Amino acid sequence: MSKSMKKKALVSSILTIALCFSVIAGSTLALFTSKSEVNIAVTSGKVNLEAYIDETSLETSSLGVAQDAGKFAVGGTASFNDKTADLVLDKIVPGDKATFKINVKNNSTVDVMYRLSWTVDNEKLDTLKTSAVALATDTNGEGTVLSANATEWIEWVAPANGAEERTIEASIELPMEVSDEKYQDQTANVTFTVEAVQANGTDYYGKALVTTAENFVEALKQGGEVVVLNDIEVPADALVDDDTIASIPVGLYISKDTVIDLNGNDIVFEDNGEGTVAAIFAHDADLTIKGEGKISQLGSDDYLLWAKGDSNVTIESGDFYAAGDDSSLLYASGNVTYDSSAPYATIVVTGGNFVSDSVDPQDYFNVMNHGVGRISLQGGTYNFDPDFNNYSDISAIDDKAYVTIPKYYESKNNNDGTYTIVFNMSAALADPEVKDITLTSDVQFSQKIKNDANINLNGNTFEAMGTLELSNNADLAMTGGKYEVNGTYGHVDVRPSTAEGSVVTFEDVDFSFNKLNPTYGPSTNRLGTVVEVCATATDAKTVIVFKNCTFDNAQVLFEGMSGKTGEFEATFENCTFNALTSSAPIYVQNYVKGTLNVKNCTFNLETTSSTASAISISSSSSTIVTLNAENNTINAVAATPYTYDAAAGETEVNNVKVNGTPKDIKFASYYGNTTANITGTIAT
Repeated sequence: MSKSMKKKALVSSILTIALCFSVIAGSTLALFTSKSEVNIAVTSGKVNLEAYIDETSLETSSLGVAQDAGKFAVGGTASFNDKTADLVLDKIVPGDKATFKINVKNNSTVDVMYRLSWTVDNEKLDTLKTSAVALATDTNGEGTVLSANATEWIEWVAPANGAEERTIEASIELPMEVSDEKYQDQTANVTFTVEAVQANGTDYYGKALVTTAENFVEALKQGGEVVVLNDIEVPADALVDDDTIASIPVGLYISKDTVIDLNGNDIVFEDNGEGTVAAIFAHDADLTIKGEGKISQLGSDDYLLWAKGDSNVTIESGDFYAAGDDSSLLYASGNVTYDSSAPYATIVVTGGNFVSDSVDPQDYFNVMNHGVGRISLQGGTYNFDPDFNNYSDISAIDDKAYVTIPKYYESKNNNDGTYTIVFNMSAALADPEVKDITLTSDVQFSQKIKNDANINLNGNTFEAMGTLELSNNADLAMTGGKYEVNGTYGHVDVRPSTAEGSVVTFEDVDFSFNKLNPTYGPSTNRLGTVVEVCATATDAKTVIVFKNCTFDNAQVLFEGMSGKTGEFEATFENCTFNALTSSAPIYVQNYVKGTLNVKNCTFNLETTSSTASAISISSSSSTIVTLNAENNTINAVAATPYTYDAAAGETEVNNVKVNGTPKDIKFASYYGNTTANITGTIAT
């Protein structure tokens, strides 16, 4: 390919460093001596990718219709600037799209992970920012899913004989929804970057790694994400005494937005013995603390964490210990004394364990200057009751009103000397004014949902302790976490009562059925139902969507009631089913009619009988289904028989009963009342 056809997007390289040194082993001077030298040659690895745009790959389209090269339908153009090597899109309108290929050359000597990321420098074009890349796919098929502004990390084994090349297809589109005037006559630069890192380094990519108090302090000067790699002790003489900062000595000073990942390690601040100090001090900066590990402040009359001014602090996890009778765990304040209109700090606790040696509730938290500061407790466990309303002796203190437990959260006595802030989901869902809920911790729930609800699991676990019934035709959306059934019944029960029906959506949810009872699970090789759609009225309709979900020993069931045949439209897209079964993870029973859309799903079945299927549809005349299946995979293997070992403490639930050798394994089992359109199914 000529140089004119190559447009450089990014060159990322690390020079090879060749090091040789000697290790000398010898003895002290004696009458007899001996010396032997061992030479060890060390060469560091090299991570090096070169990327460029293939000019010949440029294609343009408008409203989905291909256009002449470099042109759009109503006068816009796409061309390359030979001086700057940029792709220039001029006078584009909604519906215009340019696609092109980025060729990536791997000169690395070690295994790497790489990805394509992109930025848009015009914040006014919010829609363009999220739609700028319509496709960013490794054409080798090793990593295709888009995130907000990057592809997933893709592994690339070091080339065996010189460099290797791959191609990433990318595109830029001004989507149809940007019809508002604010998007007109705007200019934005979209930058594509091919990033590479050693294959085991993605967890630490772009983060500062600290091992000592000294480099911890240096890392905080830069901000960003800081990862603690081992236990760190901050000696008393390491504290910074600067009246312009806090008027008292501080340990870790944070003036730029920072995330501290404890990463399983502990940080201990020694007692300087000279009065009040602040272990961690955030000044006009946002701070997040996460990860397992412990932060301890060993001084007396000290602050473990002080947030001042325009700071927003979030504590997600970790252990926090304040020694001394007068020490505070958390302190939030403003920059100006007694002026609540000036910028003030907020501290939000969503998790973690907090222990204070103080016996005075006023010392647990501090929002001095009559409320110039806010502390919101939305999670966490404490060795004291964090609800200040329960302390009659401090009810008149101004500060207490600014240490709050938000509505629908409450302090729960664990009856072991500790209290936990928990979310009262029952109360929240019972309020018709509450629709959007974001969890800050795991929840247990088993109530009816009578109102529409959008539940963002936010990476937490929703443990169903009983049937979760949707009534009143309520709509439900659940995203981003785990849904566990640990009881005999704990499924989401969708029961529409009129033709209006319910709309239910699950995205990025991991379902599991974990009932430890001989009548469920592996002992009888029966899948547990995690979602059941059951019409209770004639023609009542349910629209239900599962996207990017996983199902472990979990089944989705569709059925109706005699004489009240309901209707459903169900879509499964990019889902994975892992099942030990003689049945099917998607099961349609009687008295129901509807459509099943199954696309790009994988069914991993450990079959325990001679027959099994991914989808099973009843032969009953009351069941009328249209099945549309596209590009799915079914992997079926024979399960291994197993009998529980009572002497080892196992129960019958550990049994795996196998009846016959698998021989009749189908993607879908259906009968004459089913219309099936199945394409692209791979069976192994």
